[in-house]
Amino acid sequence: MVEYQQIWIGLGANLGFQGRPPQANLARAVTAIAQIWRVAAISSLWSSPAWPDPADPPFVNAAIGALAPAALAPPEMMAHLLQLEGDFGRRRGRPNAPRTLDLDLLAITERTGLWPGPPRVELPHPRLLSRAFALGPLAEIAPSLLLGADGQSAAALYAELAPANPRCRRVLTAAEFV
Repeated sequence: MVEYQQIWIGLGANLGFQGRPPQANLARAVTAIAQIWRVAAISSLWSSPAWPDPADPPFVNAAIGALAPAALAPPEMMAHLLQLEGDFGRRRGRPNAPRTLDLDLLAITERTGLWPGPPRVELPHPRLLSRAFALGPLAEIAPSLLLGADGQSAAALYAELAPANPRCRRVLTAAEFV
């Protein structure tokens, strides 16, 4: 019998692909991920300004929870996600550049640490706790997931970030965008 682990994936895009808008990229990415792992939860679609250049198109973001085989190592999971990014036209250039699809392995329940890879994976994602656009959707679907070094939940950590990020907000429910 296969054992499973709960994984949490962040999705983002601010460029269209194949004539479809960024939110369609995220919906199609959820479908593609569901062909690899069992998707158990999907957040609402969130919107946030582009960073570091707010003149770039705004981002749409979401998070999903999925069940992956426990034997699968984080670098193997990330390799699947990077392949999907490429399938959606993602070309890596300068950091934080506009993109058709960005997939991040945010956390795996009860697993932390650094895997040198390739690809290199750090869990929880090293910048998750400072990114409202990633933490908000995650807190929506996994509010009690413990992330902080002091054992804080995703919901508590997002509550601390939210006041400083008023332009990061829900725009569509999961049912409306998937």
